[in-house]
Amino acid sequence: MKKNILFFHFVLIVSIMFLCGLNCTKSIKDDSIYSSDRAVDVSYWLDPETDTVHKMITINEESSVVSIIKYSNGITTEVMDIVKSEIIDGRLNWAYYVPSTGYTVMMKIVSSNDNEITVAWDNRDVNDETDSGEEVLIRCEENGAELSPHDINVLNDTVE
Repeated sequence: MKKNILFFHFVLIVSIMFLCGLNCTKSIKDDSIYSSDRAVDVSYWLDPETDTVHKMITINEESSVVSIIKYSNGITTEVMDIVKSEIIDGRLNWAYYVPSTGYTVMMKIVSSNDNEITVAWDNRDVNDETDSGEEVLIRCEENGAELSPHDINVLNDTVE
C-alpha cells in the first residue's frame, strides 16, 4: 500500500514537471517571433511629464509600443493598458488607458532622433473632455533612469 502511495506521488510530480516544461516550451516558442532572423531593437522612452516609460520594440524597421509603465524612483507605481499601437502614414501612433485617472491618451510621433521623440498627444477624460499638446520623450533605461554617458555614446556609435 505504501508503495502505491509513493508511486502515485511520483507520477503526480513527474506530470506537474512535464506540464511546466510544456508551458516553458510554449513561452520560448512565443518569444521566437523575435528570433535572430529578424532585426530587433528594444528601446525605452521616458515621458518626463507623466513619469511613464514607453517600451518600444522595432522589428525590421517597424515599431510598436508594447508596454507603458509609470515609475517613481525606479519602482513601478502603475501599469497602463495599451489600447492600440499602429503605423499610420508612416508614423507610429499609439493609445493607452490610465487606470488611476480614467484618461485615454493618444500619441503620434512628430519627429525623432537617437535620443528624443517628439509626440503630439491628445487625451480624453471620463467626462469626455479633451486636451492636447506636444511632449518630448527621452531615451532612458527600462525603469525610467537616465542613460549613462557611456550608453548614449554606444547608441550614437551604432547609428553612424
